[in-house]
Amino acid sequence: FKTQRKMRLMVDFVGLGLAREDREMHELVVRLSLEGITDKLTKLIEQGNASGEFDVAHPKATAVTIIIVLSEFIHRAGRVEDLVPWRQMYEVLHSTIVVLLGMQED
Repeated sequence: FKTQRKMRLMVDFVGLGLAREDREMHELVVRLSLEGITDKLTKLIEQGNASGEFDVAHPKATAVTIIIVLSEFIHRAGRVEDLVPWRQMYEVLHSTIVVLLGMQED
């Protein structure tokens, strides 16, 4: 509950643009966001391992890697779409995540 309250306050600061001006506040917002998403994705990966759908040796490291890949993809995709067609970028992203999760593509 404390973390959620802190996160809400951080989001309010971001909304006001204060986090971008204050490097320390910005880093705290990013860290809290990453931790929350990482925990949820790690649990999903562990469930997939348990069911045999995934084959991941290091669920938390894989979760962080997927988050970073997706974040960079979202952040930069619009800047490179004139270099590589969007459809091809999406196919490569999909294949990358399939490999990271140790899945067999259908």
